[in-house]
Amino acid sequence: MERSNFEQFFEGTLRDRLQTMEKVRTELKFRAIKCIALAIVAGLAVGCLWSATRELNQLAFVIPGALVGKLAEYFWFTPGWDDYVARFKSEIIAEVVRFISPTLQYEPGSLISQSIYMGSGIFQKQPDRYKGEDMVAGTVGATALRFSEIHSQYKTEGVDSKGRRKTQWHTIFKGLFFQGDFNKHFGAQTFVLTDVAEKLLGNLGQSLQGSHGSAKLVKLEDPVFEKEFVTHGTDQIEARYILTPALMSRIVEFKKKAKRDIQLSFIGANVYVAIPYSENLFEPRLFRSGVSLEQIQGYYEALSLTISIVEDLNLDTRIWTKD
Repeated sequence: MERSNFEQFFEGTLRDRLQTMEKVRTELKFRAIKCIALAIVAGLAVGCLWSATRELNQLAFVIPGALVGKLAEYFWFTPGWDDYVARFKSEIIAEVVRFISPTLQYEPGSLISQSIYMGSGIFQKQPDRYKGEDMVAGTVGATALRFSEIHSQYKTEGVDSKGRRKTQWHTIFKGLFFQGDFNKHFGAQTFVLTDVAEKLLGNLGQSLQGSHGSAKLVKLEDPVFEKEFVTHGTDQIEARYILTPALMSRIVEFKKKAKRDIQLSFIGANVYVAIPYSENLFEPRLFRSGVSLEQIQGYYEALSLTISIVEDLNLDTRIWTKD
């Protein structure tokens, strides 16, 4: 869709809503600043009183300030911000989704289930913490799809140099996770993963590609595709049946378009695509004006990119019928 069409949509539909909400955002911004100022003043006041009668101690400044700041944030800032975010998503992000496709529904509090995420087989490690939001679901043409933001993590526990137990959280995946109807039920599992080893190590990297769970390495005839991705499958023949030259070319082009290290799998009757992002994609900004075409354009582009998987991978062309 041309940028000019989106600009017209922004000016005609979103600008007035955003300007109304801007008053709320500005008030919340000042509340946040006041919470910080209150924390600093409280920390300095208590710290100075402490230091007047006792040895100077940094904790005398930090702990009271942090406590007062957190209390002010919890009771004075957070309720208003939560309401603002909910309104922003229901009035702005939902409208952007409808602009892209009226057949899609936006559910800000929903997410792709952990069972679907693990069923894709893309990520082998079971997460200890799994959360997400901002689900989009519906159909594009004849293709059913859904996707949401997902953040999965695992934890490690150890002991620091002072003998204290320490828990660390590590990200497995953070980004948009997509599930779409492939219109063919496959008995095997095929994984198409961004090939970091070959990119970094060349021919040596090929020897390190190994397997993916029970799926073995599948060598394909497309050198461009092989340079970008490593393919594993539980059935070599079926993997080649799925990954036609046309589909391989489309996957490479989609990766270039996304400019991210995408991962895919073909399991059952579905294609799964994981697109990594480091930021929360559909959250409003507190310290930046919300009446911004560029900011809303960013939300639009992330949504459009994911929804375009249907067209980019040609999922809506029913070349197979489900068994």
